[in-house]
Amino acid sequence: MSVLIKTLCTLFKLYLIYPFRISLYFKDIIYTHETIIIFFYNLSFFLTYSEISYFFFYTLEKKKKKKKKKKKNY
Repeated sequence: MSVLIKTLCTLFKLYLIYPFRISLYFKDIIYTHETIIIFFYNLSFFLTYSEISYFFFYTLEKKKKKKKKKKKNY
């Protein structure tokens, strides 16, 4: 997941540095500079939201499992 985010960020930085060259690559998918920014912004928001939710649920599941494993010593 983090690798995907890093590659998208590098692509976005490249697009900001070389808009003409990258626009040639993205010509079939997305046409203008503004739509590419909106596309990347929405995608990054979705990825961060999904990562946060995954982390949250994963930690909850871990805590539940730990609580079940504990034994009381009398």
